Amino acid sequence: METTTPKATTVVVINPSQILAGDAQSVTADLSKFDVAKQQADLVKIELDKYQLITTEEIATKAIETASMANKVVKAIEEKRKLIVTPWNDEVKKINSYAKGLMEPIEKAVNAVKKSVIVFQEQQERIRIQQLLQVRGTILTGLGFKLHTNGNYYVCKEIDAIMSKSEMTTLNDAQFNQAVAGYEASLKAYDEEQQRKAALAAQEAAERNEINNAFSNTPAPEPVVTAVTPTKVPTRTVTASIATTTISSSFKAKGTTVRWVFQVENINEVPREYMMVDEAKIRKAVQDGVRSIPGVRIYEDKSITLR
Repeated sequence: METTTPKATTVVVINPSQILAGDAQSVTADLSKFDVAKQQADLVKIELDKYQLITTEEIATKAIETASMANKVVKAIEEKRKLIVTPWNDEVKKINSYAKGLMEPIEKAVNAVKKSVIVFQEQQERIRIQQLLQVRGTILTGLGFKLHTNGNYYVCKEIDAIMSKSEMTTLNDAQFNQAVAGYEASLKAYDEEQQRKAALAAQEAAERNEINNAFSNTPAPEPVVTAVTPTKVPTRTVTASIATTTISSSFKAKGTTVRWVFQVENINEVPREYMMVDEAKIRKAVQDGVRSIPGVRIYEDKSITLR
């Protein structure tokens, strides 16, 4: 009975360094194809050097003729260059196109993964901020603060203090706890002041009662004293670990960077130092006949066109 040996399975793992293995394609330029071009270039350069100083119209005419011929030599060399490099460029285009076809699907997939991670990070950040607002809101409420009807900030009228939700999320633990400590001190002082006022009012009422009793045979009625209810300041020890022990830090993927970017919303409000002159538009205007533009000097510039 014939036995069949199972075929070995080739396992391919992701290893970018393997792509760089092997030699690059060898390419050698044959510059001898430019030998005739070099001879012509040397000759025309010698002729051009004769006309660096123009003294007569005849010399000027010959200079223009020589320069025109030299210009044709330059164009011929350029055409020769194109003939030689065109096959190479065609092969380069093939290589670039093939490599691009390999890279594009990967790059699209990578960008999709990046977007997914960013969406997840933003979700986690929103959760973190919500939890932070809840914890710090509880602390402020315990001090006597109330959430304003618009829901954007906490206010304590007794000490004329306000903390917006924006502050609650941007202050670090030390800064927030320092603010809370200041609120506690202010509330304590407010409470003591209210108690002092209540005691003073009671004392004044008692003194008036004594005076009335001294000059009247009829006992004076008991004075009605409206006691001022002092603000009760809870005893609380706020430490810098409150937020960090309660709120888990938001997820941050390896390689994640945060940078400031911009988007122009109203170009009319952008300061001049951030503007750029549109030289192409000015050039076209001058070519179309415009001769006066504020802040721009328009003048004639002579040149010689060789044919």
